Amino acid sequence: MKNNTTQTEYLEKFKETLDEMYEITKRKNSDYSATSEDGRAFKNFDMVDIYFDGEVTTEQGILVRMLDKMTRIGNLLKKDVEASVDDEKITDTLEDLANYSIILKVYIETK
Repeated sequence: MKNNTTQTEYLEKFKETLDEMYEITKRKNSDYSATSEDGRAFKNFDMVDIYFDGEVTTEQGILVRMLDKMTRIGNLLKKDVEASVDDEKITDTLEDLANYSIILKVYIETK
């Protein structure tokens, strides 16, 4: 089946998605870093490095989260599999994956 979305419609939807992703990451980062007295944005991600005594890097920890999301997406794309979690659609998981990609990019750039 062809997708007849126009370029204008695509770009509008792309921008809308980015805005939604920004709001989600802002809220989640606030929740996860709220216990950080120094306000470190990556505190929760750095915990993997601390917990595994340097054997697993923060970057690898973020990548594992990305792999979890890709596995879920792959399973949900199979026609005979339905999501067990009703309130999380495949589009939510795709946005989570995109956010983790940006989180990893920013982490690497600001390290």
